[in-house]
Amino acid sequence: APGPASVRLGDTVGASFGDGMLRFFRGEAMPQEIQVHDGVVLCMVADGDTHVLSGGDDGRFLRVSLAGDIEVLAEFGTKWVDCVAASHGHYACSSGREAHVWAAGQSKPTVFEHASTVGGMAFDPMGKRLAVAYYGGATVWAREKRWKSSKVFWKGFHAHTCFSPDGKYLVTAMQENALHAWRLRDKGNFAMPGYPAKIKSLAWVGETPHLVTSGADAAIAWPFDGKDGPLNRN
Repeated sequence: APGPASVRLGDTVGASFGDGMLRFFRGEAMPQEIQVHDGVVLCMVADGDTHVLSGGDDGRFLRVSLAGDIEVLAEFGTKWVDCVAASHGHYACSSGREAHVWAAGQSKPTVFEHASTVGGMAFDPMGKRLAVAYYGGATVWAREKRWKSSKVFWKGFHAHTCFSPDGKYLVTAMQENALHAWRLRDKGNFAMPGYPAKIKSLAWVGETPHLVTSGADAAIAWPFDGKDGPLNRN
């Protein structure tokens, strides 16, 4: 049962698996095993240092504590929960073309529908914007007094999604073995192609910062310092 995702929660590593299990690893101790889904765990993110959010092909969106307590946040019946996201007390999950978003302290979600099946979701570092990626681009939802949307476009299917640590850029990993990035202040965009395989993981490292990705036989790092990030740089 392969592990689709892993996250860090303080000194604990949480990993999800295709048998519906969530396992917490702490040092040399035996892993703590929790049966969370009746089927494959399709997605998982950390929710602070004490909880994870998970979605499965059993149609459930869950919040699981390090102590093993399971809270059912939503159920979608036979529809899968494909993507999940969390930041600063905000939660989100997707099922099909819909993104369901819970603002901090909100008991019922706000539902956003998109042009096609959601491929990736991520909150910005402050938890004030949610990016939802799909075929043809992405929508950035920002909440002030009410939710407002801004769309960015690029042909192809967009999956794994993240904001840069300063919130200036949105980056997606594409089905076409490439990254695509948008500078959000003016929607300027640039492609980062040339990968021999699909990019399945993204991580920001360092103070510069650099975006480090899988998809090749070495870790590929893109610099995002300066005015235009990696645009027109070797």
